[in-house]
Amino acid sequence: MRASLYSVQELLTGKVSIMARPRGGDWLLDVAKAIRAAGVDVLISFLTPQEVMEFDLKEEAECCGQLLHLCAGYSP
Repeated sequence: MRASLYSVQELLTGKVSIMARPRGGDWLLDVAKAIRAAGVDVLISFLTPQEVMEFDLKEEAECCGQLLHLCAGYSP
């Protein structure tokens, strides 16, 4: 599996990229591994709590926390 990242800004020591929401459920750990393999160190999620439930991403923090730094960015 490969993570499709779209770089929007190159920085001196890295870059800022965006991606579609990950596949949830049983796919989530594989997607997290692909994101890490693509060179991502920090992941910021802007999904609402409702979207997290709808897309079966309840385990996102746990899966991604094992591999990279997850920042939950949503704030109502």
